[in-house]
Amino acid sequence: MILSAVGAQAQPDSVWSHTYGGSGHDGCLAVKQTSDGGYAMAGLSNSFGTGDYDFWLVKTDSVGDSLWSRVYGGSEHDGCLALEHTADGGYVLAGYTDSYGAGDRDMWLLKVDANGDSLWSRTFGGSAYDYCWTMIQTSDGGFALAGETDCWGAGDKDIRLVKTDANGDSLWSHTYGGSGYEGCFDVQQTSDGGYILAGYTPSFGAGGRDAWLVKTDANGDSLWSRTFGGSGEERAWSVRETADGGYIVAGITASFGSGSNDFWLIRTDPNGNSLWSNTFGGEQLEMCYEIMLPPNGGYVLTGYTQSYGAGSNDIWLLRTDAYGDSVWSRTFGGPERELCYRLLPTSDGGFILGGQTESFGVGEYDFWLVRTEPDTIGVPPDGFDLAAPASGDTVDPLSAEFVWQTPLDRDPDERFIYCLYVSTDSLFTSPDSVCLIPDTVYSSGEIVFSQTYWWQVKAFDRFELSTWSNQIWSFITPEPAPPSAFNLLAPENGALLEPGATSFIWDSSIDPDPGDIVTYTIHFVTEADSISYVIGTDTTVLVNPDTVDVLEPGGNAIWYVTAHSNHPDTTIESNQRFAFTASIAETPAQLPREFRLYQNYPNPFNSETTINYDVPKASVVTLLIYDLLGKEVATLVDEMRPAGSHAVIFDGSQLPSGIYFCRLQAGDFVAAKKMVLLK
Repeated sequence: MILSAVGAQAQPDSVWSHTYGGSGHDGCLAVKQTSDGGYAMAGLSNSFGTGDYDFWLVKTDSVGDSLWSRVYGGSEHDGCLALEHTADGGYVLAGYTDSYGAGDRDMWLLKVDANGDSLWSRTFGGSAYDYCWTMIQTSDGGFALAGETDCWGAGDKDIRLVKTDANGDSLWSHTYGGSGYEGCFDVQQTSDGGYILAGYTPSFGAGGRDAWLVKTDANGDSLWSRTFGGSGEERAWSVRETADGGYIVAGITASFGSGSNDFWLIRTDPNGNSLWSNTFGGEQLEMCYEIMLPPNGGYVLTGYTQSYGAGSNDIWLLRTDAYGDSVWSRTFGGPERELCYRLLPTSDGGFILGGQTESFGVGEYDFWLVRTEPDTIGVPPDGFDLAAPASGDTVDPLSAEFVWQTPLDRDPDERFIYCLYVSTDSLFTSPDSVCLIPDTVYSSGEIVFSQTYWWQVKAFDRFELSTWSNQIWSFITPEPAPPSAFNLLAPENGALLEPGATSFIWDSSIDPDPGDIVTYTIHFVTEADSISYVIGTDTTVLVNPDTVDVLEPGGNAIWYVTAHSNHPDTTIESNQRFAFTASIAETPAQLPREFRLYQNYPNPFNSETTINYDVPKASVVTLLIYDLLGKEVATLVDEMRPAGSHAVIFDGSQLPSGIYFCRLQAGDFVAAKKMVLLK
């Protein structure tokens, strides 16, 4: 056997290989490792059996030496494409049959015992053509067969999914497709109990035939489907669910890449939306049939290549990292044609390749089983140290920064991403986490004052292999500092207020964090009651004490101010509380009895108009102007206004002619008037 390496990283060499066959065409299309450490291969043979082609099952020991083989079939063409090793030590084979069933070709499901003796068989099909490409054992002990049919469905041929119980009796079946010719090459049961099917469709998508994913629920009802492709021919041959609930899809593309057909790798999210894709190949034809998720991370693909290797077709084994970048590849073959359809991991990190060979063996094509050395790529990174904050440190939550070291890895060019975990308990019961951090420094704004925290970091390499930091450290955050103390200025303590509005004034309070804002609330207190008004950021407010609900004309009261910072959430009171005596109120007849907005005058107007409004008690008032589209064009009033009647002039000289609206809001009262500006 001739081996050829493609790529810079170390590739696993062949440990042994065996051929199995007679003088005719024998093709291996499925392989499984058995409970005794050996292997079982299944496919089709015209060297042995009674028909044109028959199912052929070959059992080997752990080093590939043949123990026994069995053929199954009738007088016509029968081909096995899928194999499962069952818990009772037996096997289930699936494929197609022209010898049995109702139609020209039917799906065929065959159960045999541990010695290969037939226990039962089932066919599924109509009067025409039904073909099984793939089969899996399901979590309930039954089986799911997928392929294509022209007996049922909407188009020329549709994908067909058949679900059986453990005895092979049909429970339900569904078809999926459009008006064209659809086909399915792989089915997998997903973590939610449903199924994901991979194949192709000419009915949907962008090209002649596009790669097609179909997701179903546990009853086979379609949930969604996605196409992938360009103007050329694409097919999805193999699909696997990833740890995050997404999918990794392997197949071929003629629209992208460098050759007539290239290996194509597509990564999707849980809804089948493409996250990235990569092509692999040379100038000639490549065909990818299966993908595997090895335990040491990344992806392994197999099929055959015409661009590399020793013969016209060589088996091609390709290794990528978790991002689909090629790490190494190796070919296996001789001067003629070799193909690989199935790929298994071995317990020591190597691979088993199942396919067929024309270069070796005794017949036209023989079964070929190849065992490789362990793959040394993808060893988890070493542990690494945290740097800061160290255990016991006090950390300002407004400027918290986490720092850690880079893990050591055998590949000096390895790139890492990190997840930072911060928890308020040492068991990390419900930690806050931030992932996909590309650097070893992260600034966090999620921690709060007066708290003890624990933190640790998890590093992921490009194979999505991970390691934890060597430490879990704790730190504390201090009590929040309130805004700075401040003084009242006017009216002074003991003041007798004059009738009408009075300005209440105080110093500014400074927040310890320069980026935060201090807001103020003014409070009025009498022996019987109290009231407060939120002022905002201003340090002065105009108030007519005669209209403050809790104040009596000529009565005594106290005023003070509180300053509030929302980050941290703290409040401080002014250094003083000042007493004052309220003025004698105006007679009720002189004050408005209700809030009111009057029509502006003149209206229509050219440039200037006067807007009048009534305020029956001191209130925070906003008076805004909007254009016909609802865009705010002017703010006329936005402050505390005393009780009384008020007027404001609106200058529209900078605005175009048109319809505008003035809107008054005071507490719960809102009113608006239409104005017409004519120039």
